[in-house]
Amino acid sequence: MDFMDCNFTLSRAHNKDLSGIKYDNLPSEVQSDFLKYEVGVDLLYDIPYKDILDIFARLNTYNMRLNSQELLNAQYVGYFKQIAYNLGYEYVEYFVKGGVLSEANVSRMAEANLTSDLLISLCDGVQSSKALEGFYRKFDDEFPNVDKYEEQFNEVMSVIGDCYRPDELTRTNWSRVHLFYTMFSSIAHIMFGLNGLEPVRRNRRIHDAIGRLKITLDDISARFDEYSQAQGLEGVPPDYALFIDNSRRGTTDTGNRQYRSNFVCAKIIEGL
Repeated sequence: MDFMDCNFTLSRAHNKDLSGIKYDNLPSEVQSDFLKYEVGVDLLYDIPYKDILDIFARLNTYNMRLNSQELLNAQYVGYFKQIAYNLGYEYVEYFVKGGVLSEANVSRMAEANLTSDLLISLCDGVQSSKALEGFYRKFDDEFPNVDKYEEQFNEVMSVIGDCYRPDELTRTNWSRVHLFYTMFSSIAHIMFGLNGLEPVRRNRRIHDAIGRLKITLDDISARFDEYSQAQGLEGVPPDYALFIDNSRRGTTDTGNRQYRSNFVCAKIIEGL
């Protein structure tokens, strides 16, 4: 049923004539078919009024195209989607308060997009965000080892949460969404080992070294600011110059993501 159909049902209540046709003038069998038409309904509970207005604005704006995550949401209903969305619901408040995502982004399913991307890094390694749809499709009917990946996701987020309260995260470069991905994947690689990254000395008990981990992450963020302001990166250490360059262009490309994660992993291991 399209918007004209919806308007037509409303016209019956107001006894208005749309397109020159009144409901009561339709043949009885057409009226019967009309009343039997199934209409999908979503009930919205405890949602702020501004969010309700935003939802209806989007529904009624014909030129607002669905983004890639919204298209995935419409197409897939299976295991990967469910676990990614559940993780998104669990951590969305941290993402927003930490400055990683905005409320406007979240209204367009940005938290689901981010958790899907992070979940893929655990499942199959650091790679381009273009891999998203392939995983939604691959793990639609079944998702082997789902409990393991969910547990790993929560462990990494626990380490990040112990390093940075949301208000602290906003004051670092790790609140940039592409660098948050790098921080997450780097910690995950040290704890569990991820495909596509250079081998490192594993440390499952990185939680026991939160203080040293935070010092390293703070230092990388501070140097990022310092070196980014240098004219032409003159005097900037080569590894930091590449890290900054890979943080500015093609930030979701596989190669750039892998370089950033390898760089951060090396700094963390050195700091521990």
